[in-house]
Amino acid sequence: MFVFSSRISFATLALCAFPVVAQTKAPAAKAPVSSSSGDLTFTPNGIRLERNARGPARVQSPQIDVSAQVISAVGTAPNYSQVSARGGVNLKLNLTPRDGGVPARIEVKSSSAVLTVRERKVVLRGNLSGFYQVQGGARNTLSGNVATLTYVSSGNLIADLEGGTRGVVLTLPAETLGRADDLGAVTIRAERAQFNQSAGTATFSGKARAISTGGPNSFDVAATSFVLTRNPDGSIKTLQTTGRTLVKLDVPPDAAAPGATAGKPTRVEVAADGAVIERVTSTATFEGNVKGFYRLTPATGTPQNFDFAGSRAVIRYAGTPAGGNALAGLSVQVSGATVQGPAFNFDF
Repeated sequence: MFVFSSRISFATLALCAFPVVAQTKAPAAKAPVSSSSGDLTFTPNGIRLERNARGPARVQSPQIDVSAQVISAVGTAPNYSQVSARGGVNLKLNLTPRDGGVPARIEVKSSSAVLTVRERKVVLRGNLSGFYQVQGGARNTLSGNVATLTYVSSGNLIADLEGGTRGVVLTLPAETLGRADDLGAVTIRAERAQFNQSAGTATFSGKARAISTGGPNSFDVAATSFVLTRNPDGSIKTLQTTGRTLVKLDVPPDAAAPGATAGKPTRVEVAADGAVIERVTSTATFEGNVKGFYRLTPATGTPQNFDFAGSRAVIRYAGTPAGGNALAGLSVQVSGATVQGPAFNFDF
């Protein structure tokens, strides 16, 4: 085995090792600039680049920038089939599908990374911290213990994340829709998550929970699992839960109307076998063994809770009256319901 330290030789090999990430097929006026650093070893099945006294092993090109304690490639130049890095990995990668199309940008720190060329697949392990983003789409957080990203076809990147002891975390920015029910930043946590770029969905399983904070309205959703559908800008479109679900909703209290003894509901907590939350209509529909309460704030006195149970409940927030009939604010409709609360006072 012949071992030596080289910058020039590996720079040439690096260009051949990552052909799958080229962003364009148009001929360039100049050859792309590439560089590498570390101690290079030619092995029977490929090459190996290791950290030396000057710093970690590193490969840089227009498509990839990766540094680690060890970087290796399996195969024979120029047809390397797999590239891996381990030990303090810092990876920046532009990945394109085999049939062409927009690239996905991956920036992440991890303990190890493996790129399988033909499958357009990247497997990341250990203390993930970073993001991935298909060009023109929303940014998605990379966290947890293991992430497998596969660029199946143009615009269809599937990411499967396993949280380990830390769990998977996705943070959505606060809404800026100018609506009375704008949500603050939303943080979603679960033991595992799968993101399907083409469908615009994210499936969270294992102690899934979504919490919004910082906006005029807030919610807290906990379930066995749920599917989040996002708009092109990354905002929430729908949230559909599976398994026993607990939802808590808060809105700012409204002053009671002239002559009324209480304002509209300001807090609702509902448990059910499943729920669907639609952001376009600000509606949450609960199905199966529904139990919960809503809170009314009197014009004077202490807020009062009204317990309810039924087979179905629909909770809706309307910023303004619709069609002159619907009331603005938070409304609760329960099917097959029983309601318990303070005695009604008809003032007879």
